[in-house]
Amino acid sequence: WAPVYTLHKVGSGLLAAHQLLGLPLALPTLQSLADYILRWAEEVISQHGRVFWFEQLMEYDVTGFGAESGGMNHLGWALYQATRNQSYLKLAGLFEHPHFQQDMRDN
Repeated sequence: WAPVYTLHKVGSGLLAAHQLLGLPLALPTLQSLADYILRWAEEVISQHGRVFWFEQLMEYDVTGFGAESGGMNHLGWALYQATRNQSYLKLAGLFEHPHFQQDMRDN
């Protein structure tokens, strides 16, 4: 079961439908999906803290969640590019994997 990965794939399809096909409902539907994911992530952080989110929930070594979040960060960046809505920058940042960033800093 990979809910965030699945949501990322649905969102990517909506982004493609907007960018490549110009479907009028694709972008607002994607925004609603992204807003929901952001609210969910903020609620998890509110209940458990940022340390839990970034050092436990998003860490590959601790749980499968980090490994299945797909390209949610990329989707957040792309949605920001399409809308210039600052909340999607926050969404992207919440799905940047600290493990990868640490590896880049160390190497």
